Amino acid sequence: MIACKDIVKMTKEKTALVIPNAIQICTRDEKYCLTSFTARDKTFLVMDRVRKCANEDQVNNNRNNNNNK
Repeated sequence: MIACKDIVKMTKEKTALVIPNAIQICTRDEKYCLTSFTARDKTFLVMDRVRKCANEDQVNNNRNNNNNK
C-alpha cells in the first residue's frame, strides 16, 4: 500500500510505448507503474484528488495541533 503522504509525483504513462493505460506513482524511494486501466484518465483524476485532499487534511491537522500547544 502506498500512503498518499509518500507520493511525490504521479504521471500518466503508456505501455508498449503506444497504449495509454498506465499510471506511474513515485515516492522518495520507489517508482510504481500501475497498468491495464481501461479508464486511465478518470482514474488518474480521482487518484490525484484523493492524494491532494489527504495531503491538505494532513497539513490542516498539523496546523491545528500546533495551534493547540
